[in-house]
Amino acid sequence: MKKLSFIVILVLLSLQLFSVPENRLRTINREIEKIRKMISSLKKEGASVLNELYRIELQYKKAKKEKKRIDYILFITKKAIEKNRKEKRLLEDNIHGLKKKMKKILRILYKSGRIGSFKVFFNVKDIDQLFRNYQLFISLINYNAVEINKIKNLIEKLKRVKIELDREYKKQVDLGVRKKNKLKEIGLVRKKRLDFISKINSDRRKYLSMLSDLKLEAKKLSKVITNESGKIDLPDINLNKLKGNLDWPVKGNISSRFGKRKSTRFNTFIFNNGIEITPSNSDKIKVVFAGVIIFQNYFKGYGNIVIVQHSKDFLTIYGHCERFLKKKGDFVSGGDIVGIIGDSGSMTGRSLYFEIRKGTKAVNPLNWLKR
Repeated sequence: MKKLSFIVILVLLSLQLFSVPENRLRTINREIEKIRKMISSLKKEGASVLNELYRIELQYKKAKKEKKRIDYILFITKKAIEKNRKEKRLLEDNIHGLKKKMKKILRILYKSGRIGSFKVFFNVKDIDQLFRNYQLFISLINYNAVEINKIKNLIEKLKRVKIELDREYKKQVDLGVRKKNKLKEIGLVRKKRLDFISKINSDRRKYLSMLSDLKLEAKKLSKVITNESGKIDLPDINLNKLKGNLDWPVKGNISSRFGKRKSTRFNTFIFNNGIEITPSNSDKIKVVFAGVIIFQNYFKGYGNIVIVQHSKDFLTIYGHCERFLKKKGDFVSGGDIVGIIGDSGSMTGRSLYFEIRKGTKAVNPLNWLKR
Protein backbone atom coordinates (compact mmCIF):
# COMPACT_ATOMS: atom_id res chain seq x y z
CA MET A 1 0.00 0.00 0.00
CA LYS A 2 2.86 2.36 0.90
CA LYS A 3 4.62 1.51 -2.37
CA LEU A 4 1.42 2.26 -4.34
CA SER A 5 1.01 5.63 -2.55
CA PHE A 6 4.62 6.52 -3.35
CA ILE A 7 4.08 5.72 -7.06
CA VAL A 8 0.90 7.85 -7.12
CA ILE A 9 2.80 10.78 -5.55
CA LEU A 10 5.59 10.44 -8.15
CA VAL A 11 3.05 10.42 -11.01
CA LEU A 12 1.28 13.51 -9.62
CA LEU A 13 4.61 15.34 -9.19
CA SER A 14 5.69 14.50 -12.75
CA LEU A 15 2.34 15.76 -14.10
CA GLN A 16 2.72 18.96 -12.07
CA LEU A 17 6.27 19.52 -13.33
CA PHE A 18 5.20 18.93 -16.93
CA SER A 19 2.34 21.43 -16.55
CA VAL A 20 4.78 24.19 -15.50
CA PRO A 21 6.11 24.91 -19.04
CA GLU A 22 2.55 24.65 -20.43
CA ASN A 23 1.34 27.28 -17.94
CA ARG A 24 4.39 29.43 -18.62
CA LEU A 25 3.73 29.19 -22.34
CA ARG A 26 0.18 30.51 -21.87
CA THR A 27 1.59 33.40 -19.78
CA ILE A 28 4.13 34.28 -22.50
CA ASN A 29 1.40 34.21 -25.17
CA ARG A 30 -0.67 36.64 -23.08
CA GLU A 31 2.38 38.91 -22.65
CA ILE A 32 3.08 38.89 -26.41
CA GLU A 33 -0.56 39.75 -27.16
CA LYS A 34 -0.43 42.59 -24.61
CA ILE A 35 2.72 44.06 -26.26
CA ARG A 36 1.11 43.70 -29.71
CA LYS A 37 -1.90 45.73 -28.51
CA MET A 38 0.42 48.37 -27.01
CA ILE A 39 2.23 48.73 -30.36
CA SER A 40 -1.13 49.04 -32.12
CA SER A 41 -2.44 51.69 -29.70
CA LEU A 42 0.84 53.61 -29.94
CA LYS A 43 0.24 54.15 -33.67
CA LYS A 44 -3.00 55.97 -32.82
CA GLU A 45 -1.19 58.43 -30.50
CA GLY A 46 0.58 60.08 -33.45
CA ALA A 47 4.20 60.56 -34.42
CA SER A 48 6.77 61.77 -31.92
CA VAL A 49 10.41 60.99 -31.15
CA LEU A 50 9.62 59.29 -27.83
CA ASN A 51 6.72 57.38 -29.36
CA GLU A 52 8.99 56.05 -32.12
CA LEU A 53 11.66 55.08 -29.58
CA TYR A 54 9.04 53.35 -27.41
CA ARG A 55 7.63 51.53 -30.46
CA ILE A 56 11.09 50.17 -31.33
CA GLU A 57 11.61 49.11 -27.71
CA LEU A 58 8.25 47.32 -27.75
CA GLN A 59 9.22 45.54 -30.99
CA TYR A 60 12.47 44.47 -29.31
CA LYS A 61 10.60 43.28 -26.21
CA LYS A 62 8.06 41.39 -28.36
CA ALA A 63 10.83 39.67 -30.34
CA LYS A 64 12.53 38.61 -27.09
CA LYS A 65 9.26 37.23 -25.72
CA GLU A 66 8.68 35.33 -28.98
CA LYS A 67 12.18 33.88 -28.69
CA LYS A 68 11.35 32.81 -25.14
CA ARG A 69 8.17 31.17 -26.43
CA ILE A 70 10.23 29.20 -28.96
CA ASP A 71 12.57 28.16 -26.13
CA TYR A 72 9.63 26.84 -24.08
CA ILE A 73 8.13 24.95 -27.04
CA LEU A 74 11.58 23.47 -27.66
CA PHE A 75 11.73 22.44 -24.00
CA ILE A 76 8.32 20.73 -24.25
CA THR A 77 9.32 19.08 -27.55
CA LYS A 78 12.55 17.73 -26.07
CA LYS A 79 10.58 16.33 -23.12
CA ALA A 80 8.17 14.64 -25.54
CA ILE A 81 11.11 13.20 -27.53
CA GLU A 82 12.67 11.88 -24.33
CA LYS A 83 9.34 10.31 -23.26
CA ASN A 84 8.80 8.70 -26.69
CA ARG A 85 12.38 7.40 -26.76
CA LYS A 86 11.87 5.68 -23.41
CA GLU A 87 8.54 4.25 -24.54
CA LYS A 88 10.14 3.04 -27.79
CA ARG A 89 12.95 1.28 -25.89
CA LEU A 90 10.43 -0.29 -23.49
CA LEU A 91 8.23 -1.55 -26.34
CA GLU A 92 11.23 -2.95 -28.21
CA ASP A 93 12.38 -4.76 -25.05
CA ASN A 94 8.87 -6.16 -24.46
CA ILE A 95 8.57 -7.34 -28.07
CA HIS A 96 12.01 -8.96 -27.87
CA GLY A 97 11.08 -10.74 -24.61
CA LEU A 98 7.78 -12.00 -25.99
CA LYS A 99 9.45 -13.23 -29.16
CA LYS A 100 11.92 -15.26 -27.08
CA LYS A 101 9.02 -16.84 -25.17
CA MET A 102 7.26 -17.54 -28.46
CA LYS A 103 10.27 -19.35 -29.85
CA LYS A 104 10.23 -21.71 -26.89
CA ILE A 105 6.51 -22.39 -27.31
CA LEU A 106 6.87 -22.90 -31.05
CA ARG A 107 9.64 -25.42 -30.48
CA ILE A 108 7.36 -27.35 -28.07
CA LEU A 109 4.47 -27.23 -30.54
CA TYR A 110 6.75 -28.24 -33.40
CA LYS A 111 7.98 -31.27 -31.48
CA SER A 112 4.36 -32.26 -30.81
CA GLY A 113 3.32 -31.73 -34.45
CA ARG A 114 1.27 -34.09 -36.56
CA ILE A 115 3.15 -37.21 -35.51
CA GLY A 116 4.07 -35.80 -32.14
CA SER A 117 0.48 -34.93 -31.37
CA PHE A 118 -0.58 -38.56 -31.94
CA LYS A 119 2.11 -39.61 -29.52
CA VAL A 120 0.74 -37.20 -26.98
CA PHE A 121 -2.73 -38.73 -27.22
CA PHE A 122 -1.99 -42.41 -27.86
CA ASN A 123 1.09 -42.96 -25.79
CA VAL A 124 -0.93 -42.84 -22.55
CA LYS A 125 -1.77 -45.40 -19.93
CA ASP A 126 -5.14 -44.11 -18.77
CA ILE A 127 -7.86 -41.58 -19.56
CA ASP A 128 -6.68 -39.13 -16.88
CA GLN A 129 -3.26 -38.85 -18.50
CA LEU A 130 -4.91 -38.38 -21.90
CA PHE A 131 -7.02 -35.55 -20.49
CA ARG A 132 -3.95 -33.90 -18.91
CA ASN A 133 -1.99 -34.13 -22.18
CA TYR A 134 -4.92 -32.73 -24.10
CA GLN A 135 -5.29 -29.79 -21.64
CA LEU A 136 -1.54 -29.07 -21.97
CA PHE A 137 -1.77 -29.13 -25.75
CA ILE A 138 -4.78 -26.79 -25.83
CA SER A 139 -3.09 -24.45 -23.30
CA LEU A 140 0.01 -24.23 -25.46
CA ILE A 141 -2.06 -23.37 -28.54
CA ASN A 142 -4.14 -20.78 -26.65
CA TYR A 143 -1.02 -19.24 -25.06
CA ASN A 144 0.54 -19.07 -28.49
CA ALA A 145 -2.47 -17.18 -29.91
CA VAL A 146 -2.58 -14.71 -26.97
CA GLU A 147 1.15 -13.98 -27.17
CA ILE A 148 0.99 -13.50 -30.94
CA ASN A 149 -1.82 -11.01 -30.42
CA LYS A 150 0.22 -9.20 -27.75
CA ILE A 151 3.21 -8.92 -30.08
CA LYS A 152 0.98 -7.61 -32.90
CA ASN A 153 -0.49 -4.93 -30.60
CA LEU A 154 2.95 -3.92 -29.31
CA ILE A 155 4.32 -3.67 -32.87
CA GLU A 156 1.38 -1.44 -33.85
CA LYS A 157 1.98 0.76 -30.80
CA LEU A 158 5.69 0.91 -31.62
CA LYS A 159 4.85 2.11 -35.14
CA ARG A 160 2.71 4.91 -33.69
CA VAL A 161 5.47 5.91 -31.25
CA LYS A 162 8.02 5.99 -34.09
CA ILE A 163 5.72 8.21 -36.18
CA GLU A 164 5.24 10.56 -33.20
CA LEU A 165 8.99 10.57 -32.57
CA ASP A 166 9.72 11.47 -36.20
CA ARG A 167 7.14 14.27 -35.97
CA GLU A 168 8.80 15.63 -32.79
CA TYR A 169 12.26 15.44 -34.39
CA LYS A 170 11.04 17.47 -37.38
CA LYS A 171 9.39 19.95 -35.02
CA GLN A 172 12.66 20.31 -33.11
CA VAL A 173 14.57 21.09 -36.32
CA ASP A 174 11.89 23.62 -37.38
CA LEU A 175 12.01 25.31 -33.95
CA GLY A 176 15.80 25.51 -34.18
CA VAL A 177 15.47 27.40 -37.49
CA ARG A 178 12.77 29.67 -36.03
CA LYS A 179 14.95 30.41 -33.00
CA LYS A 180 17.90 31.30 -35.24
CA ASN A 181 15.71 33.66 -37.29
CA LYS A 182 14.24 35.22 -34.14
CA LEU A 183 17.72 35.90 -32.73
CA LYS A 184 18.57 37.58 -36.04
CA GLU A 185 15.40 39.70 -35.76
CA ILE A 186 16.30 40.69 -32.18
CA GLY A 187 19.73 41.83 -33.40
CA LEU A 188 18.19 43.87 -36.23
CA VAL A 189 15.65 45.59 -33.93
CA ARG A 190 18.39 46.38 -31.43
CA LYS A 191 20.49 47.91 -34.23
CA LYS A 192 17.43 49.88 -35.37
CA ARG A 193 17.09 51.31 -31.86
CA LEU A 194 20.75 52.30 -31.66
CA ASP A 195 20.58 53.88 -35.14
CA PHE A 196 17.49 55.86 -34.11
CA ILE A 197 19.19 57.14 -30.93
CA SER A 198 22.25 58.07 -32.99
CA LYS A 199 19.97 60.00 -35.37
CA ILE A 200 18.39 61.92 -32.47
CA ASN A 201 21.83 62.88 -31.14
CA SER A 202 22.97 64.09 -34.56
CA ASP A 203 19.79 65.76 -35.82
CA ARG A 204 19.00 69.10 -34.15
CA ARG A 205 15.32 69.02 -35.13
CA LYS A 206 14.82 65.53 -33.68
CA TYR A 207 16.82 66.43 -30.57
CA LEU A 208 14.72 69.52 -29.84
CA SER A 209 11.55 67.51 -30.51
CA MET A 210 12.74 64.94 -27.98
CA LEU A 211 13.36 67.66 -25.35
CA SER A 212 9.85 68.95 -25.91
CA ASP A 213 8.47 65.42 -25.48
CA LEU A 214 10.51 64.92 -22.30
CA LYS A 215 9.04 68.06 -20.72
CA LEU A 216 5.53 66.80 -21.38
CA GLU A 217 6.36 63.35 -19.97
CA ALA A 218 7.92 64.92 -16.84
CA LYS A 219 4.62 66.76 -16.20
CA LYS A 220 2.68 63.51 -16.71
CA LEU A 221 4.99 61.75 -14.25
CA SER A 222 4.35 64.47 -11.65
CA LYS A 223 0.60 63.88 -12.01
CA VAL A 224 1.09 60.12 -11.57
CA ILE A 225 3.17 60.71 -8.43
CA THR A 226 0.53 63.08 -6.97
CA ASN A 227 -2.27 60.59 -7.63
CA GLU A 228 -0.44 57.46 -6.43
CA SER A 229 1.28 58.94 -3.39
CA GLY A 230 -2.06 60.20 -2.10
CA LYS A 231 -3.34 56.62 -1.83
CA ILE A 232 -0.69 55.50 0.68
CA ASP A 233 -0.59 56.73 4.27
CA LEU A 234 2.96 56.44 5.61
CA PRO A 235 4.42 57.87 8.85
CA ASP A 236 6.51 61.02 8.73
CA ILE A 237 10.29 60.58 8.91
CA ASN A 238 13.05 62.95 9.95
CA LEU A 239 14.40 63.95 6.54
CA ASN A 240 17.31 65.91 8.07
CA LYS A 241 18.73 62.64 9.39
CA LEU A 242 18.43 61.02 5.96
CA LYS A 243 20.24 63.80 4.12
CA GLY A 244 23.74 62.64 3.18
CA ASN A 245 23.18 59.20 4.74
CA LEU A 246 21.33 57.22 2.08
CA ASP A 247 23.08 54.22 0.51
CA TRP A 248 23.56 54.33 -3.26
CA PRO A 249 21.04 52.37 -5.36
CA VAL A 250 23.97 50.92 -7.32
CA LYS A 251 27.74 51.36 -7.37
CA GLY A 252 29.07 53.07 -10.47
CA ASN A 253 29.98 56.29 -12.23
CA ILE A 254 27.72 59.32 -12.71
CA SER A 255 27.26 59.81 -16.45
CA SER A 256 24.70 62.63 -16.16
CA ARG A 257 24.25 65.03 -13.24
CA PHE A 258 21.25 66.75 -11.70
CA GLY A 259 20.20 70.23 -12.81
CA LYS A 260 20.55 72.42 -15.83
CA ARG A 261 23.12 71.40 -18.42
CA LYS A 262 23.99 72.62 -21.90
CA SER A 263 24.24 70.64 -25.11
CA THR A 264 27.28 72.13 -26.84
CA ARG A 265 26.40 70.29 -30.04
CA PHE A 266 23.01 72.00 -30.45
CA ASN A 267 23.58 75.03 -28.18
CA THR A 268 20.51 74.30 -26.06
CA PHE A 269 19.76 73.59 -22.40
CA ILE A 270 18.09 70.69 -20.66
CA PHE A 271 17.17 70.26 -17.00
CA ASN A 272 17.75 66.86 -15.39
CA ASN A 273 15.47 65.96 -12.49
CA GLY A 274 17.78 63.12 -11.50
CA ILE A 275 21.15 61.53 -12.19
CA GLU A 276 22.29 58.72 -14.50
CA ILE A 277 24.57 56.07 -12.97
CA THR A 278 26.56 53.63 -15.13
CA PRO A 279 26.99 50.47 -13.01
CA SER A 280 30.55 49.34 -12.28
CA ASN A 281 30.09 45.77 -11.03
CA SER A 282 26.44 44.89 -10.28
CA ASP A 283 23.22 45.47 -12.23
CA LYS A 284 21.00 45.02 -9.16
CA ILE A 285 18.95 48.07 -8.16
CA LYS A 286 18.70 48.55 -4.39
CA VAL A 287 16.11 50.66 -2.60
CA VAL A 288 17.84 53.46 -0.67
CA PHE A 289 15.34 53.48 2.22
CA ALA A 290 12.28 51.57 3.46
CA GLY A 291 8.96 52.30 1.79
CA VAL A 292 6.23 50.95 -0.49
CA ILE A 293 6.18 50.62 -4.29
CA ILE A 294 3.43 52.92 -5.58
CA PHE A 295 4.15 52.69 -9.34
CA GLN A 296 5.88 50.22 -11.62
CA ASN A 297 5.55 50.42 -15.38
CA TYR A 298 7.05 51.81 -18.58
CA PHE A 299 7.13 55.60 -18.82
CA LYS A 300 8.27 57.37 -21.98
CA GLY A 301 11.62 59.06 -21.55
CA TYR A 302 12.38 57.04 -18.38
CA GLY A 303 11.86 53.47 -19.57
CA ASN A 304 10.72 50.89 -17.03
CA ILE A 305 10.49 52.74 -13.71
CA VAL A 306 9.89 51.88 -10.07
CA ILE A 307 8.62 54.58 -7.71
CA VAL A 308 9.02 53.97 -3.98
CA GLN A 309 7.24 56.19 -1.46
CA HIS A 310 9.10 56.47 1.85
CA SER A 311 6.92 59.00 3.66
CA LYS A 312 4.14 61.47 2.91
CA ASP A 313 6.54 63.92 1.26
CA PHE A 314 9.54 61.80 0.25
CA LEU A 315 9.97 59.30 -2.62
CA THR A 316 12.58 57.85 -4.99
CA ILE A 317 12.41 56.90 -8.68
CA TYR A 318 14.49 54.19 -10.41
CA GLY A 319 14.46 54.22 -14.24
CA HIS A 320 15.82 52.32 -17.28
CA CYS A 321 15.09 48.95 -15.61
CA GLU A 322 15.60 45.79 -17.65
CA ARG A 323 13.06 43.97 -15.49
CA PHE A 324 11.27 44.28 -12.16
CA LEU A 325 11.83 41.98 -9.18
CA LYS A 326 9.04 43.38 -7.01
CA LYS A 327 5.49 44.47 -7.71
CA LYS A 328 3.29 47.46 -7.02
CA GLY A 329 2.06 47.50 -3.42
CA ASP A 330 5.08 45.62 -2.04
CA PHE A 331 6.68 46.98 1.13
CA VAL A 332 10.46 47.14 0.81
CA SER A 333 13.34 47.70 3.21
CA GLY A 334 16.49 49.68 2.55
CA GLY A 335 18.86 47.52 0.47
CA ASP A 336 16.08 45.37 -1.04
CA ILE A 337 16.59 44.62 -4.74
CA VAL A 338 13.66 45.93 -6.80
CA GLY A 339 14.97 45.44 -10.33
CA ILE A 340 17.79 44.92 -12.81
CA ILE A 341 19.46 47.78 -14.68
CA GLY A 342 18.84 47.97 -18.42
CA ASP A 343 18.66 50.55 -21.20
CA SER A 344 14.87 50.96 -21.59
CA GLY A 345 14.13 54.60 -22.41
CA SER A 346 17.83 55.46 -22.21
CA MET A 347 19.65 57.61 -24.75
CA THR A 348 23.09 56.66 -23.48
CA GLY A 349 22.91 52.89 -23.05
CA ARG A 350 22.81 50.66 -19.99
CA SER A 351 22.41 52.84 -16.90
CA LEU A 352 20.21 53.63 -13.90
CA TYR A 353 18.17 56.81 -13.77
CA PHE A 354 17.79 57.84 -10.11
CA GLU A 355 15.61 60.65 -8.85
CA ILE A 356 14.58 61.91 -5.40
CA ARG A 357 11.48 63.99 -4.83
CA LYS A 358 10.73 65.96 -1.69
CA GLY A 359 7.04 66.62 -1.97
CA THR A 360 6.48 67.13 -5.70
CA LYS A 361 9.86 68.83 -6.24
CA ALA A 362 12.90 66.98 -7.62
CA VAL A 363 16.01 67.50 -5.47
CA ASN A 364 19.68 66.76 -6.11
CA PRO A 365 20.27 63.07 -5.19
CA LEU A 366 23.96 63.76 -4.49
CA ASN A 367 22.96 65.84 -1.47
CA TRP A 368 21.13 62.84 -0.01
CA LEU A 369 23.40 59.95 -0.89
CA LYS A 370 26.50 59.05 1.11
CA ARG A 371 29.63 60.69 -0.22
